[in-house]
Amino acid sequence: MLGVDELVAVALCGVVWATVFCEFLRTSDVASPLSQQIASIYSQFADGRDQNGLFLTHIYLALGLALPFVSTPVIRGLPVSSRHLLGLFLVGIGDAAAAVTGALFGKRRLPLSGSKTIAGVMGFIAGSLTVATLEPLGLIGVQQHGWESGVSYGAAFGAIAFGALFEAYTSDIDNLTLPLFGVIVYDNVSEVLRRIR
Repeated sequence: MLGVDELVAVALCGVVWATVFCEFLRTSDVASPLSQQIASIYSQFADGRDQNGLFLTHIYLALGLALPFVSTPVIRGLPVSSRHLLGLFLVGIGDAAAAVTGALFGKRRLPLSGSKTIAGVMGFIAGSLTVATLEPLGLIGVQQHGWESGVSYGAAFGAIAFGALFEAYTSDIDNLTLPLFGVIVYDNVSEVLRRIR
């Protein structure tokens, strides 16, 4: 029988494959009425990065949410922690909060970043940290005690802070690269914090 962690991993993988399948239907025109309906829905959300006939940002978003969660149990066999949820923290909450905060309150631009604002970076950090704080409070994930709780939260804080800067200074499709960068930062910060102990 599947536990909650395994069920979430299967569901996230299902979402990734569903987005790939929808993109296949849209581009191949196999089922013409359905393909046209999918194309009209996708065209509402397309931006300059979706070009050459392929809409990849939604696939990258699904992968970005899934990869930190799916890779963590396979690599370490740990209970759900902030590392599992980095896709949600960084892309689902942080990137969205940065876009909204930057659009509403962003007046001062970051140096050398083009269109990104200081308010957007602050919104990214505030939104992500608000959700990440739910782990040490025991509201998400498995309740960790003592030093491990501090390590997990400290590593999440590092991933969020550096992730906000990474998002601000990256012109690539960050739905995929941001969670992968976050996992690397999380692992390095947690290792440093464990050695300090």
